[in-house]
Amino acid sequence: MSRSAALKRLLADVRADLRDYGQLETALERQFAAACARDAQGLAGAGAVVLELVERLDERRRARRALCATVLGQDAGASVDAVLALLPLAPRMALAEPWQALRERVSRCKALNERNGGLLAAQQESIERVLHGEKDVYVPC
Repeated sequence: MSRSAALKRLLADVRADLRDYGQLETALERQFAAACARDAQGLAGAGAVVLELVERLDERRRARRALCATVLGQDAGASVDAVLALLPLAPRMALAEPWQALRERVSRCKALNERNGGLLAAQQESIERVLHGEKDVYVPC
């Protein structure tokens, strides 16, 4: 693949990731709502969507590293930031804006995922207490 073709594919993949991270954010919100409502079916459905999107995004992330290596002509240290540093102003701006938006969306999805995980862990802990009681409420003398 030529450097120019790799750069075009890189930009297309970043835009595709932006779209998919938007869908991931929606799925994570649905997952949270289902967890709050204790809706097992809704939780399972949202979880399946999250898993599918994460797999697709991870596949493109791996491909992005290879595309960056092609653009840079190297294997080590191949990153979008390194590509941006190499580009002239016009193509740099064309990639920098969606790349920054993608980084922000990734951060948002990480925060939502952590929130959801915390809620699910707390719910699981509550269920364990109901089913098995408090383990260290009474300490024998």
